[in-house]
Parts: sequence; C-alpha cells; structure tokens
Amino acid sequence: MKTKSITILGSTGSIGVNTLDIINKNLNIFSIYALIAYGNNIDLMTRQCLQYKPSYACTMNALSAKLLQNNLLSYSCKTSVLFGSKSACQLSSSEDMDTLVAATVGLSGIFFIFSAIESGKKILLANKEVLVSC
Repeated sequence: MKTKSITILGSTGSIGVNTLDIINKNLNIFSIYALIAYGNNIDLMTRQCLQYKPSYACTMNALSAKLLQNNLLSYSCKTSVLFGSKSACQLSSSEDMDTLVAATVGLSGIFFIFSAIESGKKILLANKEVLVSC
C-alpha cells in the first residue's frame, strides 16, 4: 500500500510536533514529504529532518535555512533545504504530496493553504481562523 505523503506547515510548533508523533506511530500509512517552519528552532527542525527524512525542509528566512543545511550536511542528511514564502507555496502545492497539515497560529499560513487548495490537496486545519476569515 502506498503511503500518504504529508507536508507539515508549522512542524516545530506544538501541533506540528504532536502531528509528527502520530505519524511516527503510523509510518506504514504516512510519510513526510516536507517540513515547513516559521520560527528559528533549527535544532528541533534538524532532529525532525534526521528522524523523518523528508524530501524538503523549508524555513522562512535565509539565515535559518543556511544553519539547517549546515546541520543536515554534518549528518549526511539528503533533505533539500529551501527558504521563503515562494518555496513554501511550491511545497504546499507539489504534485508529489497528498495532504497539507496546517499546524499554524492564526492566519500565518494562509497563502500556503491557498496554494494547496488551488492544487487540489487535502487540507487538515489545526485552527479555525483561516475558515472564519475566508
């Protein structure tokens, strides 16, 4: 059976961490395509990439991406590191993934969610603000 390919928007927040915990218990069903994080918790994102081996990891700024890339290279991890909103939109709408878990606060991920919707992805929302505002 083919696993469901997941992108997690907000992987280093509490909802993202809990989502990864659930996925870890169901690796026969789910795989991680991409991890996207807003903050600067590069140590946690490094550990997530080493454990789940996503194809991609994305941060919102170049400095965080560089730090993450250096960390992953020191472990010979093959996860490609990207940064910025454009990259996050591309990952959220990639034909190589099935579902976007939007584990964000407020409206912070709205553009990435719209990209996923436009490409026909299944969206799992962790908050109601996006629905209410739309």
